[in-house]
Amino acid sequence: MRLPIMSIVTATAVLSAGQVLAEPRFEGVAMVTGFTGTCADYDPTGSTFVARYRPAGVGDNPSNSGLSLFFPAGAYNYVPTGKFTGSFKPVVNTVIFDFAGTPPGSKVRFTSQEPATVTATTPFIQIKSEITNFDEMPGCVARSNIAVTLRP
Repeated sequence: MRLPIMSIVTATAVLSAGQVLAEPRFEGVAMVTGFTGTCADYDPTGSTFVARYRPAGVGDNPSNSGLSLFFPAGAYNYVPTGKFTGSFKPVVNTVIFDFAGTPPGSKVRFTSQEPATVTATTPFIQIKSEITNFDEMPGCVARSNIAVTLRP
């Protein structure tokens, strides 16, 4: 029996509409809106990235948050102990470009997050963040706006 594609898409949407994800992930975009300090290699203002955010303790997510920024040629992943907060927190910073590594010294803070409380069914999150030693530039603190939606 052959079903029309629209029937399959509609049925999938109806079946998943009430589903709560066990490990909710949020994906969207991030843009660097400015910086403080010295960004010796380049001015990151205006740089845009695909962003992925995993909030700690939401649904079956682990107790550590995760923020990934995907550049055209690689990615950075930032994982603090626990949740991101309004204070700079040291993070495990994993890098994959034409090499892989964990450069030391980065810290991340969320200066705002709307909504303040995220659940497994929150549809959209807006975050303002700051990342120290951005793109492995010592002393460069990049400010960014991040907008992410719940992904099925």
